[in-house]
Amino acid sequence: MKMANSFDFAEQMTQGAREVESALQTCIPKLFPGAPEKLLDAMQYSLMAGGKRIRPVMLLESCRLTGADTQRALPFACAVEMIHTYSLIHDDLPAMDNDDLRRGKPTSHKMFGEAMAILAGDALLNGAFEAMSRACLAAPELVPAMVCVARASGACGMIGGQVLDMAAQQDVEQTDRLKTGALLRCAVEAGLLCGGADEATKAKMLAFAEDYGVLFQITDDLLDVLSTPEILGKSVGKDQRDEKATFVAKYGLNGAKRLADDYAQRCREHLGGVSRAVFFSALLTNTIERKK
Repeated sequence: MKMANSFDFAEQMTQGAREVESALQTCIPKLFPGAPEKLLDAMQYSLMAGGKRIRPVMLLESCRLTGADTQRALPFACAVEMIHTYSLIHDDLPAMDNDDLRRGKPTSHKMFGEAMAILAGDALLNGAFEAMSRACLAAPELVPAMVCVARASGACGMIGGQVLDMAAQQDVEQTDRLKTGALLRCAVEAGLLCGGADEATKAKMLAFAEDYGVLFQITDDLLDVLSTPEILGKSVGKDQRDEKATFVAKYGLNGAKRLADDYAQRCREHLGGVSRAVFFSALLTNTIERKK
């Protein structure tokens, strides 16, 4: 998508994803020397399955927004992607969402069995914290970024949201802010912390990230109704079959679309006073128009 100021969002996302994937390929052997080959295969299968890398790229771009060197943020970007991948592996398990397809490929437990899928997810989670710990040993001022990621991925964030989701919690906004939104928000916060952002910038960007997380999930719920497995790369219509609490279930198709418009406008307002926010403005437009 070419912006009026010649900013190419698609190219920036591609470059960011390549940077993250290159770093992941480099750090995996360092983090897991001597690990069983079958375990490494299962980890790599899901980690390098070609996801969009939205979270780690958002983290790098949040750091870039401050004018700091994004190399400081790269270990945290890799960690967030490892945590996100572990969460997908576990979410797809029969005891959770019971999905057979992820990113257009058979899910981890379909390829390697349930036990190995669980262990691959566990190993990725531990590897994420080792990667961040190593970065913090070299630069102790980065510890708050690691704490931010830990909080967002734990019981008061992503895991807590999964519990609410499994319980068919009717407060869909609260479930989303934890299950999906927490990791998106922490990607922005950790990047800002790595870059040493000022308080005014942090306040505006975190408000954006909070509302963007909800918008992202609304569009995801809409795509579950409107898209196809071939386009989306995963099962569709499953939320309705499983009678899960979603924005579409709560507000209806048109209501969910209107709510998405409301959150998009809120996101625009948050970004209005932030300089160097061109990436996030483009990300917002891309999310509104997303097809997969």
